[in-house]
Amino acid sequence: MTEAAVEDELMVECELEAAPGQVWRALTVPEFLAAWLLPEARRERPAGGLMLDGSGHGLSRQIDCTVLEAEPERRLRMRWQEADATTTVVTFELMPTVSGGTALRVRHGPATVPRAANTNGAPLALAA
Repeated sequence: MTEAAVEDELMVECELEAAPGQVWRALTVPEFLAAWLLPEARRERPAGGLMLDGSGHGLSRQIDCTVLEAEPERRLRMRWQEADATTTVVTFELMPTVSGGTALRVRHGPATVPRAANTNGAPLALAA
C-alpha cells in the first residue's frame, strides 16, 4: 500500500485480489460499504447518495455523501459533507490488473468541484 499527501490531498494506492466488479460493489452497495468503511452506511437521500455515521470513529456524526461522477468499475467520485460543514471530495479509481485483481487508488482531499457538479439535473444513485 502506498500513501502520499499532495496539496492537501491524501492518496492511497493498493492492489486487491478481487476483480473490479467486486470492488465496485464494495464501494456502491451500502451494506458492503458498511462492512469495510463505517458500520452505519445507509441510503437516506432521495436524490441518490448515502449518509454515513462516523461518530464511533472520531468523525462527524453525519457525513452526507453525494455522487458527483460514476463510471462503473472504473471511477467513483463523491462529495462528503460532514455535519460541521467540512466538505471534501473522495475519488476511487479502479484499474484491472494482469492477475485479474484490481489496482485501487483512493484520493481524499479538499472540495474542488462546485456543489452542483451534476448539471443535467438527473440524480446519480449508487449502483449495485
